[in-house]
Amino acid sequence: MKASASGTLPVDQLLKLEEQVARFLAGTKDTEEETTRWKEEWSRLGLDKAINLQSTTEKGLENHVLGFLYDFGSRVIHGERARGVELCPPTDEVYRRDNLSRALLGLDHLASIEYTLNAMRSAVAVLQRIESLAKALAQPGADTAKILRTVATARDKLIYGRHYTGSGTMDDPFVFVGGLDYYDAFYKLCQQLGLDSPQRRPVEAQSGKFLDAVPDKSGQLFYFATSIERFSSD
Repeated sequence: MKASASGTLPVDQLLKLEEQVARFLAGTKDTEEETTRWKEEWSRLGLDKAINLQSTTEKGLENHVLGFLYDFGSRVIHGERARGVELCPPTDEVYRRDNLSRALLGLDHLASIEYTLNAMRSAVAVLQRIESLAKALAQPGADTAKILRTVATARDKLIYGRHYTGSGTMDDPFVFVGGLDYYDAFYKLCQQLGLDSPQRRPVEAQSGKFLDAVPDKSGQLFYFATSIERFSSD
């Protein structure tokens, strides 16, 4: 304290502090360092169960925003981001080349087919929902109020009897009511029932109708009636 008050840094004390901090961090759970008195103290206090760096970074940061902030902060610490290059005047050849390469990489990303498809995905999904709703409303004798209520209440959860029918077997597949977009409702119901939608495969029922077969965790198949009635006979 006296040394710091005089304007000088006690180097020997800082080195000891750094050593203690390093030993303290080595005592966290799920590390491979040998047991230290810090870790023994953590175990005695129960902190080894309360604090887990692995679960904090891998499970606690599953949130998209928190995960992005953690990733960005890590890159800043490792000198990959926020290096001040962007603030330097474009007078030095090195900085000009660096900024030009960043600009070209950005343009390449914006012009890529992947970015274009990702930007269009949400718009296409909305368009499909509108087309499905319009098709249902255009049917002769359509109950407009009921259809609109059904679609409006399907946003968060699908309810049996209101949004879909069937038992999920090949003879009695799940059928979504008119007004709901098939793929939007399909993925939503798969998530509700715990089905493995990436393993979806097309099958043809004995009636000739086109079905989607999706397994659950145990491998049991559930069937969905699609909007395609039959395979082409050509």
